[in-house]
Amino acid sequence: EDSGKYYKEWIDSSMEFILSLNINKSNLRIREHSKEDLSHYSKGTSDIEYKFPWGWAELQGIANRGSFDLDAHSKSASKNFTIFEESTKSRYTPHVIEPSIGVDRLLLITLLDAYNEEKLESKEGKRTVLKLSPKISPIKIAILPLSKDPQLSELSKKIQKDLINKGNLGKIEYDETQSIGKRYRRQDEIGTPYCVTIDFETINDNSVTIRHRDSMDQERININDLSQKLTSEIYN
Repeated sequence: EDSGKYYKEWIDSSMEFILSLNINKSNLRIREHSKEDLSHYSKGTSDIEYKFPWGWAELQGIANRGSFDLDAHSKSASKNFTIFEESTKSRYTPHVIEPSIGVDRLLLITLLDAYNEEKLESKEGKRTVLKLSPKISPIKIAILPLSKDPQLSELSKKIQKDLINKGNLGKIEYDETQSIGKRYRRQDEIGTPYCVTIDFETINDNSVTIRHRDSMDQERININDLSQKLTSEIYN
């Protein structure tokens, strides 16, 4: 009788998956159904709940249905659905663990949790930022030449093409419209985790600036190390 063990494993792995989407742990809880609330077929049911703006509500349900389903099918079909276990020389009816979750709810909580309005010390006063996990951000990287200077544009497009050709970095956008600050804000709003800025120093020292969405920190890195650095940041 291992159904209780696998029931617990499904609860733990489901929570681990949800947290991997950058969901704040304080907005999640596990509610175990009392014996009085259990469905007639259930040996145990737990809900992973999310704290929506309107209150706590179910995000995912996990039920230990025991052997109820196959017992019922066996009875109605007059067939034997038991399995013979060679190691124990015994027969048993398989048990069912039923996880239930919808993509729409997952998407909703991902957007709710990622949306932030932050106060800034600059003259802008605040910024809107979508702090999506880099793994699921629609645009992984934005290539931003400091200006529309032909040299910078040409070099920036080459860097974009080289990164795209690596094949493992997802969608890479090129943007040279408006000031660099406004472009940073625009990428913040759509959840782009990393901006790569190409400036006139790039021409001389073959290095670029990576700007991190969440912290707004910037670091200088050699172009030859750029792909490996971004791959590590996005997928680790």
